[in-house]
Amino acid sequence: MADSSTPRPPRGKYAVGYKKPPKEHQFKPKHLRDVTQGTFRQRKVKSLDLSGIFDRPLRVNRGGTTVSIHPHEAQLTSLAKRALKGEPRATKLFLKHCGAAGLLDPVISE
Repeated sequence: MADSSTPRPPRGKYAVGYKKPPKEHQFKPKHLRDVTQGTFRQRKVKSLDLSGIFDRPLRVNRGGTTVSIHPHEAQLTSLAKRALKGEPRATKLFLKHCGAAGLLDPVISE
């Protein structure tokens, strides 16, 4: 509990003290402010062009020659190799991709 002998400032008036500068010194004039203060609001963040990254052909070595292939083809090739090595997770994912492409549907013979 506060000691009653210490004088308290009235609630209606502004008290100057710790983290309370005098009113005339609270804010800097516009010409004295940091220049970087406004630049943070004006800076535009460039986002990544993911569709451009995923559509750009990759250069891959196949049999000693360098070939350009689509990233999706490179992913499926890598997934198929892992599935053939016996990784169950890769096998499941490869079969899921094949099913989505319709490669696992039964062939109707006429």
